[in-house]
Amino acid sequence: MLLAVVAAIACAAGLLGWREGHPGGVPVAIWGGIVLLALGVERWRYRPSQSRPDEAWVATDERFVDVETGKTMQVWYQARTGARRYVETAVDGGRDSHAATS
Repeated sequence: MLLAVVAAIACAAGLLGWREGHPGGVPVAIWGGIVLLALGVERWRYRPSQSRPDEAWVATDERFVDVETGKTMQVWYQARTGARRYVETAVDGGRDSHAATS
């Protein structure tokens, strides 16, 4: 969040400087815009795990441990679109129970 604020300020300051006749403001505005774009793509592409999907989704046998959180994730598949979702799964004594995450 802080990085987004700093990038927005840099972009705005660069544009304002360029408007006032300072050519050095252009690179500052461009780099601020690039950082804002990268943050937007990162937040869109790398979403957190989702809660248990509805009936259109089928649980697969595929599970893995998320290296960032250390939590066991189960893969869910939607045959109509081919989309995949990763849902946190708590494993209790050989039985799986699905934990909702947002």
